[in-house]
Amino acid sequence: MSVLPRILVAAGAAVALAAGAAYWTGALTPSTETTLAALGEHLPQLLQRIRNFHRVVTRDGERVLEISADEASYYKDQRAVVITRPRVVFYDAGERVASVTGLEGRLVIEGNDVEAVRLEGDVALELGRFVLEAGNLNYDHAAGTIEVDGPGRIEAPDLTLAGADLVVDVGKGSLSLGGGVTMRIAPASG
Repeated sequence: MSVLPRILVAAGAAVALAAGAAYWTGALTPSTETTLAALGEHLPQLLQRIRNFHRVVTRDGERVLEISADEASYYKDQRAVVITRPRVVFYDAGERVASVTGLEGRLVIEGNDVEAVRLEGDVALELGRFVLEAGNLNYDHAAGTIEVDGPGRIEAPDLTLAGADLVVDVGKGSLSLGGGVTMRIAPASG
């Protein structure tokens, strides 16, 4: 038996033991049992878990997107993929234009298009000579926006910009910050 089935069996046994102990001590009433059973029906069902996940999306023979992760989990009735230690690379006309990494995330994929990306933990977005660092990042393809809730920092060779609640409008090429803005511009060398 491989490691994952053994872990699942042990976890199931632990849950059953805890539920039995709770029932025996009276902490688990029949109404709680019914609620737990109903909750189980609404939890997403894991269809597939892939370790060392790698997917390349092409359009008209050109690379558009490359997704790598330590692990990817697909769930029944969801278009989203839950990913651990993701790295997403974006291409334009076959050339790399941006990449983003984080500790964990969620990708909403429709066919060969990424509709949305939500990353959490040590997020780094590299775009040309700019690097955005934040605790989280949301990309919404339909809205054409990249958003950071909370503090974020943008670094470039001659600029450091920090603030909270950052929004990048990709189509307009604009950036806005909700508050706490600080900026450092390095003097031109020469």
